[in-house]
Amino acid sequence: MSATVLWVIGGVLCALVELAAPLMVVIFFAFGALAAAVTAWLGHGLDWQIGSFIAVSILSLALLRRHAKVFFSGRAKRGEDEGAHPMVGRSGVVSKIITPVEPGEVDIGGSFWRATSVRPVDCGVQVRVLGTLPDDALTLCVEPLRPDGDR
Repeated sequence: MSATVLWVIGGVLCALVELAAPLMVVIFFAFGALAAAVTAWLGHGLDWQIGSFIAVSILSLALLRRHAKVFFSGRAKRGEDEGAHPMVGRSGVVSKIITPVEPGEVDIGGSFWRATSVRPVDCGVQVRVLGTLPDDALTLCVEPLRPDGDR
């Protein structure tokens, strides 16, 4: 079996391990293994293959891990130049009751989102998205479309 195939198999195994236990570390070894596979395919020796594996693994880990971890955790911060959350202003229907102390759920265009509100909102009430929680971009802050909360 060629070195290229072995590196590709190693990269795929690393990617599968990352999928099984998402720690946002092993995936960068997969990137390194794929870089080593390209190095082997180009005909370079084992020393170049190992060097490219180490270099790409470390560089990708150092440059991308923080960004990927923030993105996949749902806690991405919006910069001043970025717009508001794409759900702001959209309306939906409460599918699980929302109370001030317990998040509920809203259906917006067939997608279900965790939602909070400053006052209780019953199932079936139409709501408008005001924004998201400061530390959780996946939980929406909503208000009833009608002030009295009627359907």
